Amino acid sequence: MTRSAPVGVGLTALAMAQERRIESRRADRLFEDPLAEAFVLAAAGTGDDSGVPGLGGDLGVGDLVPEMCGFVPLRTRYFDDQLRDAVRADLRQIVILAAGLDGRAYRLDLPPDVSVFELDTPDLMAFKAPVVEAAGVRPNGPHSVIGVDLREDFGPALLSAGFEPAERTLWLVEGLLPYLRLADIDLLMARVGGLSRAGSRMVTDEMTTGIDAMIGGRAEVAALTRVGASWLSRIDDPVGWFASHGWKARVADMDAFAAGLGRDRPPMLDARDAMAAVWVAAAELG
Repeated sequence: MTRSAPVGVGLTALAMAQERRIESRRADRLFEDPLAEAFVLAAAGTGDDSGVPGLGGDLGVGDLVPEMCGFVPLRTRYFDDQLRDAVRADLRQIVILAAGLDGRAYRLDLPPDVSVFELDTPDLMAFKAPVVEAAGVRPNGPHSVIGVDLREDFGPALLSAGFEPAERTLWLVEGLLPYLRLADIDLLMARVGGLSRAGSRMVTDEMTTGIDAMIGGRAEVAALTRVGASWLSRIDDPVGWFASHGWKARVADMDAFAAGLGRDRPPMLDARDAMAAVWVAAAELG
């Protein structure tokens, strides 16, 4: 089956798969993601690897943008841990917004009564599906893949796939918000809130204006813009922003998280102008 390599923002999904591929090869790996290798090799096989960091080789984003070195594996592990914690707390619906080339539905040993819904652009999901099928992996429980532009109303498609708003839900939103304008982010949060009952959870991350002081104007940022994957938003007060949407958030202490896993602090978390360049947070709907 002919596959088209991801383009635009989809290139960032492939770059993250490369980061997970590299991490999975480490003896002290924080997780293991065999699908990451399959995605990178499938994209390389199309002959369209322009603009993809390290595609088909051993370089990752951290090699090209040193400030990001070590951040993606820590973020991935944090999201994994939050998912496991939600399942232990008896949340039985997982919605992954901007699922990209995420493999959690396959690589995590989820109970068979946990439903997973993956949403991302139709073209990226069309690339992902045959790679997963060829790998011969299956999720343990109910699993739906929905191709949709997350700037649009994804609620009807989610409901049609069997999503139950009356059930508490974990929303995983990894690496999406920086690529949306603030107005689109607020609209997305309103839609998520309208589909969520009290006690639902969300895990997400976002850039701050500290990113501009750290790497603003760099060639790598200009390259993102050229392929249609610009960073469009910054949120400096995540707790206040979540509260404005009815969620109570706690920002992760990623320094302590890294230290607990025996990893160095990623440069992305170094304060510049009194502000780190990125935050990761978990929140609960009141």
